[in-house]
Amino acid sequence: MQLQYTVLCNTKAWLGEEEPWGDSPFYATSEPPISFDAYVERICTFAKPSFEHAVFASEIMRKLCETQAFGTRSLHRLCIACVTLATKWLEDGYDALHKDAYMAKVGGISLSELATLQYAALVLLDWNLYAVAAALDEELTALRDYQIC
Repeated sequence: MQLQYTVLCNTKAWLGEEEPWGDSPFYATSEPPISFDAYVERICTFAKPSFEHAVFASEIMRKLCETQAFGTRSLHRLCIACVTLATKWLEDGYDALHKDAYMAKVGGISLSELATLQYAALVLLDWNLYAVAAALDEELTALRDYQIC
């Protein structure tokens, strides 16, 4: 679980100086009550993403950070949306309604908020997770070549 935690926490490096506009669904109106590291620990403890899920979620976040500025008020919401999308993409037989409700609870947001965040992420990615998945395959191959995983 430590490796998944490290992968997800490293996404802070992609943060911009500016927050997205206040009308972005990722923008929280106030500072989150827990640190991003504690939030990721919560996700890793209760959602138990695999290493592949964590790396794929991290890659989705990196791609999204290329399209829009994200800051400390938006990173938590971005993370839970990307972990959920990565899980849906990589798991066969994903029970969306049941697991989305659980992920929303883990993330401390409502089910409708999680759905809105996933939709917003997919729109920003032009509904193209295939390109992100291809980058993931390359990254995992490189990591395995270096015997990191």
